[in-house]
Amino acid sequence: MGVVAEMADRVIVMKSGRMVEEARVTDLFAAPQATYTRDLLAAVPRMGQRGAVPAPAPSDAVATLSDVVVRFPIKGGMLGRTTAQVHAVEHVSFDIRKGETFALVGESGCGKSTIAKAMVGLVPHQGRIEIGGQTLSSLGHDAPKSLRRKVQMVFQDPMAALDPRMRVGELITEPLLIHGIGTANDRRDAAAELMRRVGLSQDQLDRYPHEFSGGQRQRICIARALALKPDLIIADESVSALDVSVQARVLALLKELQDEMGVAFLFISHDMAVVDSISDRVAVMYLGQIVEMGRRAQVFGNPQHPYTQRLIEAVPVPDPTHRRAPSARLGGDIPSPVHPIGSGPDRVALRDIGGGHLVAG
Repeated sequence: MGVVAEMADRVIVMKSGRMVEEARVTDLFAAPQATYTRDLLAAVPRMGQRGAVPAPAPSDAVATLSDVVVRFPIKGGMLGRTTAQVHAVEHVSFDIRKGETFALVGESGCGKSTIAKAMVGLVPHQGRIEIGGQTLSSLGHDAPKSLRRKVQMVFQDPMAALDPRMRVGELITEPLLIHGIGTANDRRDAAAELMRRVGLSQDQLDRYPHEFSGGQRQRICIARALALKPDLIIADESVSALDVSVQARVLALLKELQDEMGVAFLFISHDMAVVDSISDRVAVMYLGQIVEMGRRAQVFGNPQHPYTQRLIEAVPVPDPTHRRAPSARLGGDIPSPVHPIGSGPDRVALRDIGGGHLVAG
């Protein structure tokens, strides 16, 4: 809706295949007539809308990353030798505490999702990743099942993450079956309870994924992630494909489950307004490295690194009367994370400017 406010002259609002409202963009945002339009605009996350919240009480870390590096080889020449490397993640360190939402933000390709994949053992890494007191093997796939139970993932596209040939009940109970937990009846009861927790009904367990809406499918993915009662759930762009009204309901669900179960979230997104509405602490990534990290109010209320400032300035404002301040166009080539063998990017050092607010430089 922020992009619509900045770019459009006229707007048509559709619901269930029908046009419910048409107006000039200024009229639509100032005085929406249709109930659905009002609901859409009310659900749009806005920077600074959340206001100040007290800092969470100190708690134990459920995940700790120390000097984590992930690089991918690029081969070339007649012999297919490695000639360069993609430095996807470079010397990243942070921790995620019990019951908090830690957000990773940055532009596409900065390394956010690569960190998530390393934490669940999908890509090999250097450095140390510790989940629930256990160290994840640098090879990732050698991690014991007891460690894999502690961290689960919710992906961006729920339809791609759900096997279309399996019923929803089977999808939710599959993690329990893999880990040998409970009898068939126990697993069925657990699936019914998880469906209830995410706002769906037991009667829907025998349906297939294509019979649900996008928001409902994402709720099913969340239910499956909760099946093993993990310490940490990684939400990788988990609401970016949803419309704002459904997105608001899914975010509220995540917060409700966190308060109820004490689960921690690693929330990965490029939508700064969404991150501002849900996170406790934030780390800003640029070209594989963290350039700023701190509590949400510190990073968004007092951004210190130039890249963080540009990210926040670029957030579309859902107000057609808003005029963006002019900014200098970036010149030169876009920096690349690809470096020849034996070379790499300069390593940034974070300094504490007060209260745990860390800034590169």
